[in-house]
Amino acid sequence: MLNITAECSDDYMKVSIHFNGTFMGLVYSSGYVHDLNCIYVNGSGRNHYEFFIRLNQCGTLGRQEMYQPTLPGEARRRDQLMWNTLSIQYNALIEEEFDEHYRVTCEYGSDFWKTVTFPTVNVEVNTGSPVVFTINPPQCQMEIRRGFGIAGTRTSGPVTVGDPLTLLIHMKSEKRPKAMNH
Repeated sequence: MLNITAECSDDYMKVSIHFNGTFMGLVYSSGYVHDLNCIYVNGSGRNHYEFFIRLNQCGTLGRQEMYQPTLPGEARRRDQLMWNTLSIQYNALIEEEFDEHYRVTCEYGSDFWKTVTFPTVNVEVNTGSPVVFTINPPQCQMEIRRGFGIAGTRTSGPVTVGDPLTLLIHMKSEKRPKAMNH
């Protein structure tokens, strides 16, 4: 990614993202990839995208802070913050290790506005939602056998570098194939 900026308003942020080249991935609020309202960009090959992130939606949080005057004649000040963490997923289908996460924050007080963007946030790589199966997944079992092929003996102990080994994977599914009529 080349550049990310935001314009602040009372209840939304207008975000603008410029990429180095064409972008075919997704931009969404972290943790909300399954909510279509929170996927802001479904890349169409352009290098520039603009979108709005609303307060109290898609994990956008806000906070008000009151500051009491500390000097004589100083007015009481109220500052407001609004922030959201964006995920930039370069492959539209798969979340990968080099995807980026940015926390975009709008901070504005009684007399000023400013936009702050933070570099990559320390977010776990495994931020994707769990896969939901519509049927029971197959049962899997793995075993390691000495030698080449399935005729070798099972081993569960240590092996030496260079020993011939075979990894055997057993899969069992509860779903049986339907008979086909010709």
